[in-house]
This record gives sequence, C-alpha cells and structure tokens, in this order.
Amino acid sequence: MSINYILSQLFVIFHYVMLGATYLIISRKKILIFSLISLLLNGVSFIFLSAWSGLATVGIAVTRNIIFLIQNKNRKVDEQNTITWVDWLILIVLFVISIILAIFTYNGIFSLLSVVATMVYTVSVWHKDVKVYGILGVVASALWIGYYIFINSIFAVLLESVVLVVEIISVIKNYKNKKLNLTGDSYGKS
Repeated sequence: MSINYILSQLFVIFHYVMLGATYLIISRKKILIFSLISLLLNGVSFIFLSAWSGLATVGIAVTRNIIFLIQNKNRKVDEQNTITWVDWLILIVLFVISIILAIFTYNGIFSLLSVVATMVYTVSVWHKDVKVYGILGVVASALWIGYYIFINSIFAVLLESVVLVVEIISVIKNYKNKKLNLTGDSYGKS
C-alpha cells in the first residue's frame, strides 16, 4: 500500500466522522459547516486516489449546499417547501455543470457513478419531500458504493455501506409509520 492510499483512507474516515456528526447537531448553521468540512475531507481523499470525477462532484456538492442554504434562508417559512421556477433553474444549472465536469473527468463508464450519485442526491435535497429524500438517498448511496469499489477505496465502501443500511432502515421505518398512520393504528391495537 502506498502512502497516498493510506492517507486517502484516513481522510475517508475523517469525512464519515464529520458526516456522522451532522446528524447529531441541531443548529442548521453548524450542520452546514460540518457538512462542508466533510465534503472537503472527502475531496482530499479523492485527490490522494487520483479520483478526479469524485473530486469534481465535491465541487458541485459544495456549490449546491451553499446555494440551497442561501435560498432557504431568503425564503419565508411558508414558502420553503414550494418548488419555484428558480428552483428548476438551479437544478438545471447544477445538472449542466455536472455533465460538463463528467466530460472533462471521464475515466471509463464507472467514473460516471460519482456524477450520477451527486445528481440523484441533488434531486433528493432539491425536492423538499422527506420521502423522496430517503428513497433517493438509498439510490445515491448504492451508486457511491459502486464508485468507491471502482476507485478501490475500502473504507469508503465499508462506511457508505453502513450509511446505506441506515437509509434503508429509515425508509422502511417511515413507510411503516405512514402505513400505520393511514389506517389510524399508530401503535397497533390496544
């Protein structure tokens, strides 16, 4: 194992520690800060692995998160779940940038997995529906696992697999809760 590979795996671990911390924080501002640090750590791991399409998607993700945070901050509370023409425009621009970066960083069909995963995740956070977020999160994680296999990032495969399992459990739990609530039996029959 090369020193670059070992360093990449250390940065992957730091990335997932910071990502995990975002789920323990209540402050939206701190979540954004930890999320941005997490993305940057993941970007460093991609540099050590010479995974340029992965690095390009980090740039897209950082841009996306900043745009969505500013956009959400500038909206009134009752407008935050509404999709407007500006939202559509932002999504289209992010997709166009993703496609352009995919062309410049193309390294075989599997290098596109990171781009598609980022696009899927972008739709999940853009859509503003928790159900869509959960389902597309599962799809994005599966695509990331494929990309991490492609770039031979062992710890990223393992840690993203944990994220995938948690997401699947969350989707199932939310589906069951919705199903129970629809029938009027929130906790079963007494």
